[in-house]
Amino acid sequence: MCELNFVGSRNITTCGRKQKECYQGAKFDMESITGMGITCDCIPACYELVYLESKSFGGLLPVLNYSEKEDWNVTTSYITRNLAILHIFFPTGQFTKEVKAELYGFTEILSNVGGLLSLCMGFSFLSIIEMLYFVTVKMLCNWLLTNKKKKIRRNDDFQLYNSVGVTKFPFLK
Repeated sequence: MCELNFVGSRNITTCGRKQKECYQGAKFDMESITGMGITCDCIPACYELVYLESKSFGGLLPVLNYSEKEDWNVTTSYITRNLAILHIFFPTGQFTKEVKAELYGFTEILSNVGGLLSLCMGFSFLSIIEMLYFVTVKMLCNWLLTNKKKKIRRNDDFQLYNSVGVTKFPFLK
C-alpha cells in the first residue's frame, strides 16, 4: 500500500500503516473542529470535471434465487443483514468540464477601448497615427523639395552669370 510521508522537523514522527487509526482520528478531529469536513475552502483547480451524483439505497430481498445455497453455510437472514451490493453508474452520459482562463486580456481590452472611442468620438488610434504620418511625410517632402529648388536656383544663377559674362567678381575677367 502507501505510506503517509510528509516533510517536517526531526522531532515529528511519521505515521505508517500501523498508526492508521491515529492519523484517521487526527483527521476526524481536525475536520470536526473546523466544521468543514473534507471541503476546506481551497482554490479549485484550473481544470475540473464535475459529475452529478444521485444516491439511492434499499434492503436486499429476503428471497435468495441461488440454487446452491446449501453450499454457503449461512442463512438467508444473515445474508440480507450483512451483505451489501454496490452499483456505481452515471445517471447521464455527459459531464461538465470547467476550465478557468482569463476573461479579458490586454489585446481584448485595447481593441474594445479603441472600438468604443471610434464609435463615440468618431476617431481611432489608427486615424491619429495616419495623421501624424501624413504631417511628417508632408513636412519631409516640402523640405526636400525646397532644398532641391534652392540647389537648382544656384545652378541656374551660376549659369546665367556665366552666359551673360557677368560675374560676382568683375576684376576676374
